[in-house]
Amino acid sequence: MIQIMNDVKEKSKATAIYLRDLDTSDTELRDFLIAEGFIKAEMPDTHVIENLKWNTYDDFLETISYRSRKHVRKFILHLENEFEVSIAEKSDYTYLDECYNLYKNVKKQSYVINTFDLPKKLFKNAFDNPNWEVLLLKVGPEKKLGCFVFSYKSSNNNFCPFVIGLNYELNQRYYCYRQALFQLLKRANQLNAGKIFLGMDASIEKQKMGAAVIPKSVYIQASSNYNMDVISMFKQN
Repeated sequence: MIQIMNDVKEKSKATAIYLRDLDTSDTELRDFLIAEGFIKAEMPDTHVIENLKWNTYDDFLETISYRSRKHVRKFILHLENEFEVSIAEKSDYTYLDECYNLYKNVKKQSYVINTFDLPKKLFKNAFDNPNWEVLLLKVGPEKKLGCFVFSYKSSNNNFCPFVIGLNYELNQRYYCYRQALFQLLKRANQLNAGKIFLGMDASIEKQKMGAAVIPKSVYIQASSNYNMDVISMFKQN
C-alpha cells in the first residue's frame, strides 16, 4: 500500500503522504510506519459514545456525571421545546443553499484542523443518498434554521455525524450546537446504533454528553529532508 501511495505521490507531484486519524495506542502500526520513514504527530482527540441503550431522558442522565446532568438540564432539555427538529426528505433541496452557508460559517471559525472547503455537490448528494441523513433544527418564533448536521449510517450499524452548520446568532441565544449533540444522540438511539462517532474538536461539550476521548495520530512522510526537518521541529514544539 505504501508503494502504491508513493507511486501516486510521484505522478501527482505531491510533496508528502499523510496518514491521519490512526489510533495513538496502536504501537505495532506506529513502529512499522516509523521504520518506513514516517514521522508521528498527535492530532486533536476524537470522541465516541457507545452507551446508547436508554429509553427515557432520566435513563440518559444516569449515564453521565452529576455536573453534566446539570448542564444538560439547563442548556438542552430546558430549551428543547423551542426547537422544531426534523429529518429532511430525500431530494428535497429546500434548505440546500442555507445549509451550505451555515457550513461555511463553521468552516471560517475552525482553526483546529486546516481543511479545504467541501464542494456544494457533496451537500446535494447527502440530500439524495439513502445512507445519509440531514438533521434540521429550526428555532425561535420564526423557526429559522439554527443548525443542520449531515450524518452517515454505516453498514456496521454505527452513526457518524460528518458536517455541521450553525447560525451563530441563534446559537448564542438558544445553544443550537448543544441541542444538536443531544438530538444526534436521540437519533442514534432511535436507530439502535451501536456507536456514535462525534469526531474532533469541542471536546468539553462532547464529554458532557458522555463521549469517551480517543487519542489520534497522523503519520507524515515528506519527499525532502528540509520538509521533514520542519515537521520534526513543529512536532517537538
